[in-house]
Amino acid sequence: MQDMYAQREELFGRLMAELDTLRRTGQQYAENEADYRKALRIAILEERSKGTPVTIIGDLCRGRE
Repeated sequence: MQDMYAQREELFGRLMAELDTLRRTGQQYAENEADYRKALRIAILEERSKGTPVTIIGDLCRGRE
């Protein structure tokens, strides 16, 4: 019975560690996505100010590094 309890505690600890990892990576993903969208908006505005045809701005801007 104690073996099962110890195994349960070990598995619970591993699960909590994985949840923390998922939380951190999810937050990092959200921050990266926000940064990407900001950069995309800036690139779109730059292309519009240059007079680039609107129909190709999205393709041009998404192709940037």
